[in-house]
Amino acid sequence: MNKKNIIFVAAIVVIAGLILLIVGLNYDIPSKKFYFSSIEEYVGGDAYNAMIEASLRGGEIAAAKTSKTMYICGGIITMAIGILIEVSGTAKKEENTEN
Repeated sequence: MNKKNIIFVAAIVVIAGLILLIVGLNYDIPSKKFYFSSIEEYVGGDAYNAMIEASLRGGEIAAAKTSKTMYICGGIITMAIGILIEVSGTAKKEENTEN
């Protein structure tokens, strides 16, 4: 691969990582508040309904935080890989030029 192709591939990878990072930073985490009207079943008491709704809301919050973390980490790792591609490609090109 020539130097222009290496730089192009590295730039695409860094841009993809940047997009993942931006999506992760803007990922919305649901509110901790819940309302009984949002559950679909009524099991016979407000206490039971509160426990069901709290469990569902806790799952939504945990999933959203996990997704946000995965986007951010994936973006950072992808950008680092893009930078490594560019650096290693440039170093190999310079090594071949010296010989």
